[in-house]
Amino acid sequence: SGGLLVSTSAGPRLLPLSHPLIRIGALLAAGLVDRARRWVVATPPPCHDGLASFLARRGHPGLALGDLSSMSLVGHVDLCIRRDRAGLLEACLLDRERPADAARQVHEWDRGRGAGSSPSSYSLYGAVCLYLLGKSRIESAERWLSLGAESGVEGLAAESARISALVLSGGPDKEI
Repeated sequence: SGGLLVSTSAGPRLLPLSHPLIRIGALLAAGLVDRARRWVVATPPPCHDGLASFLARRGHPGLALGDLSSMSLVGHVDLCIRRDRAGLLEACLLDRERPADAARQVHEWDRGRGAGSSPSSYSLYGAVCLYLLGKSRIESAERWLSLGAESGVEGLAAESARISALVLSGGPDKEI
């Protein structure tokens, strides 16, 4: 069966050719996307974020966004924005049973990394709104801002107000 010798931080390791990532990568390289999809959907949920990154780097973000049901919300949002999938982003955040939970989860992730805490920085929550506006998805951006404003979470409501003021003023260089 053989293997592939790879260099890791722990030293050289032999990766068996039967390893799922090797198989998925080989199938994708051969253009056998449907066969690769079978391996993708069989991947254990804890591996979905890493596999999504792997698939996106190989030019198959659609496999990640469509077939990895346990991908984290932040991973999904990041991939949608990076790969310009506005419709999937809207579905992920706004077409769910409790869209307010998505706004809170994105905000909590931001708080964990200290984003959005200064007037010159934007968080993922803000990036989502600005991305939707940039794609002329005005109603979705307004809904996203409303979810933040009505969340009852102090930092999230404040960021929603800050972005609303920026949008209403016409940009960051204009006086309000």
